[in-house]
Amino acid sequence: EIGLKGELLVMEYERKRLTEEGETPSNRLKHVSLENDRLGYDISSFENDKEIYIEVKTTIGSFWSTLYLTQNEYKKMEEYGEQYYLYRVWEFNTETNEGKLNIFKGRDIINKYFNFETNLYVITERKD
Repeated sequence: EIGLKGELLVMEYERKRLTEEGETPSNRLKHVSLENDRLGYDISSFENDKEIYIEVKTTIGSFWSTLYLTQNEYKKMEEYGEQYYLYRVWEFNTETNEGKLNIFKGRDIINKYFNFETNLYVITERKD
């Protein structure tokens, strides 16, 4: 629920940004995770006439509260490189739907600020 609210906040931010840049948001902005949450990002938008792929991570906690990136999200970050953006929504207030926002544009910037540690096990049926 908090994740969806954070995504809606970012959708509004992107809608406003695109409008201020003279773009028509309905042509350039899509909340893709509502239809398919396996794409490795939540929102597609445009910046400088290039498509960007936005992953939104929301917390009611502080900026440095632990974030979890799925293997697929990490893979898409590597694939899309400088077109993959991480929008970090923090100190999110669920009653007012407001929070602080930091934007990390592109894989190189994301890697500059964050370490990635593998800590996930996939559990499947044992066949022996």
